[in-house]
Amino acid sequence: MSLSIVVTNGGLAALAAAQANGTLPLVITKVGVSPTAITPVPTLTALAGETKQITTISGLTTDSKSAHITVQDQTSDDYTVRSFGLYLANGTLFALYGQPDAIIVKTDASVLNLAIDIQFASITAASLSFGDTNFANPDATTVTKGVVELATSAEAVAGTDTVRAVTPSGLWAAFTALLSSFGVWRASNDGAGSGLDADLLDGLEGADYVKKTDAATTAAAGVSALATAAETQAGTVTNKAVTPSGFLSAFTALVAAFQIWRASNDGAGSGLDADLLDGQHGSYYLAASAYTAADVKAKMLTVDGSGSGLDADLLDGQDGAYYANILARLGYTPVQQGGGAGQGTNKIYIGWSGSRVKMQVDSSDMGNVVFDGNISDVWRASTDGSGSGLDADLLDGQDGAYYANVIARLGYTPLNSGSYTAGDILGKMVSVDGSGSGLDADLLDGQDGSYYANVVARLGYTPANAAGQNFGGSLAVGGSPVWFAGNDGAGSGLDADLLDGKDAAAFALAALTSSVLPAGSNGNGTWFKIGNLIIQCGMKSTISPDNPATITYPIALSNAPFFFIAGTRISSFDGGADSFAQIIGTPGTASMTVANQRANNSATIDVPWMIAAWT
Repeated sequence: MSLSIVVTNGGLAALAAAQANGTLPLVITKVGVSPTAITPVPTLTALAGETKQITTISGLTTDSKSAHITVQDQTSDDYTVRSFGLYLANGTLFALYGQPDAIIVKTDASVLNLAIDIQFASITAASLSFGDTNFANPDATTVTKGVVELATSAEAVAGTDTVRAVTPSGLWAAFTALLSSFGVWRASNDGAGSGLDADLLDGLEGADYVKKTDAATTAAAGVSALATAAETQAGTVTNKAVTPSGFLSAFTALVAAFQIWRASNDGAGSGLDADLLDGQHGSYYLAASAYTAADVKAKMLTVDGSGSGLDADLLDGQDGAYYANILARLGYTPVQQGGGAGQGTNKIYIGWSGSRVKMQVDSSDMGNVVFDGNISDVWRASTDGSGSGLDADLLDGQDGAYYANVIARLGYTPLNSGSYTAGDILGKMVSVDGSGSGLDADLLDGQDGSYYANVVARLGYTPANAAGQNFGGSLAVGGSPVWFAGNDGAGSGLDADLLDGKDAAAFALAALTSSVLPAGSNGNGTWFKIGNLIIQCGMKSTISPDNPATITYPIALSNAPFFFIAGTRISSFDGGADSFAQIIGTPGTASMTVANQRANNSATIDVPWMIAAWT
């Protein structure tokens, strides 16, 4: 490990002067040693507790900031080194280092051979040279020859040591371990399941697979050419396979040929039963905005009459016969006004004056009615006579015959409950019918006809009655839903599930392409289904050599694929190099892994792939 040495201020000054006058490099001529554990700082000019200065030194730079120095002392001196300093030829202390622990201990019988690796933080190592001898033994680096330690086999296998040299034995151990970890195929690990594209494929001989010359039939697997779009649309070729592109073109043509209802051709005149309401076009129905109160009343009168259920046939929910029994309705027997001998038809008013019962005939005040308690107020034989003021033979100045004409006195002919029928009541009611009459027969559930003319307010929403208007909720006719693009689909029961009103059983079955229904694509590739079979394919681009890559399917599978294949696409032919794709492991339900296996080639490849699985 390199020691970070501190360059003194005197050393920096000497370095600056040498740079100025062109006398670089500076020469380190001596190394002073001391047993004292100093704290090196730039201001020091001497090494504290220095034992001696050694002149037999050699050194060289190992990189721009590092140097290796070797110090030898063959004398019989004995001392301990905790600090050392580097001196220039003029005696200037150039740099120094110190630590608490002993760096080396010399005895009188030993030779000091101190190797020091130094790292300078503030100067360039190339600006220095070391002594005038040549016995330096620096550590070997990638750019400097030097002394190395041999690595053990374990260190060679680990492959992390950057300073030790590998022996042939260690190299063999490391190479063997590397081959085993990378799964390199050889005689000892060949066989089924190895993944090697050798003489076998998944443990099977070539004879177990279909040859390129074997044609695929309905009875045997084999190689098949791809059908063109025109052949797919014709539906007559029986020995070629359909591509996703060909299927899509055929399906598009099929949709156009059979006029399948969809969002693009739905609407008036389409013939779709979803365009009708109870089998009728919109013109069959009246527009609510054009229907007036008079129209409503006219319709109501056509069903008027007893038992019609029309509330206009009722008064407060009761038939006219209910009101013909006037006594029952009043709850008491009224006094009949007029009708007696000599009685007129005048109106009689009876009321309380505050102290007496008072009567009035028409506009004439008849005064108070006298009862037993105030009989003295009544004229009689004792008070009758001239000057009594008693109008005896008359009533309000009228003879009794005047009051016999009750109808004349009443001013109207009263009803005869015995002969007045419900029809009479209805006739009277109709004669005063009309807005503002106050007659409940002019109302429906207590509301005027104009209340019901505002159909939108009564419904609580605006009904759609023209193209372009939107229904806020689901519609139903006779309890069954109205079908549209939002709830159409398999099992909907929509007449759009029929062709010209006929079920599928009325037509002959089409070729295979007519049963291929769901299909789609995204950034990962293309997929389509044939019954319970799903096929997915795509292209994985730009896979680097010797690097695995993950292929993610367009849609995840319910079951692992039973068929999978990966091809190789290269940009140009190279006769001296090979690149090919390999599927690694077993493909999963969402993705599979492939690798660019190369030989004498560094080019990337594109991998076309295909899988098949059961849903």
